[in-house]
Amino acid sequence: MFNQNQLSLLAIENDFQPFDVISFVFTSNPLIRHYLIFERINDYGEVIAYANFQALKCDPRTGPREVSTKVFNYFLSLGIQDIIHHPFQGDEIEAQKAFYRLQSSINNPAEYKLTSWNCEHFANYVQTGVAQSYQVQKGALAAAALAAFGCTSDNSTVKTASWIGLLFAGGLAIREMFRA
Repeated sequence: MFNQNQLSLLAIENDFQPFDVISFVFTSNPLIRHYLIFERINDYGEVIAYANFQALKCDPRTGPREVSTKVFNYFLSLGIQDIIHHPFQGDEIEAQKAFYRLQSSINNPAEYKLTSWNCEHFANYVQTGVAQSYQVQKGALAAAALAAFGCTSDNSTVKTASWIGLLFAGGLAIREMFRA
């Protein structure tokens, strides 16, 4: 299991830079990841990062904000299988735009929404300017596939619910794919 010191060492060893995205892969469910925007390591050796998340017992706020040590410890206590580094690819001008997007998101926070403004939407928006979530896209496609399977049912209730689910999940997947 990772702790704050190991995370700081990982950031130093891998030369994390401002606006790099860090994603946590959880041990309990490796299909779900949590995304953060790396800013720096402070004078106490702690990682300073920003994320968009729902209210937690240890932090009742919602929306984009700096991740406190208490919140980091909460995420790390969930069991981290892996930490993936997504380096920022922009030049100095792109870094200024990323800084503006970060500050704008924090100063005018939008409400956290799992399917349209989650931690991955936020991280991608700050890093690239496009609020996109590949997790939502993949989940919607999987839901659409299950719904399509249900559309072949002989039960009219299952068939109707499956068609509704297929339309919703398909629309969600298409929206995510064409956000760029």
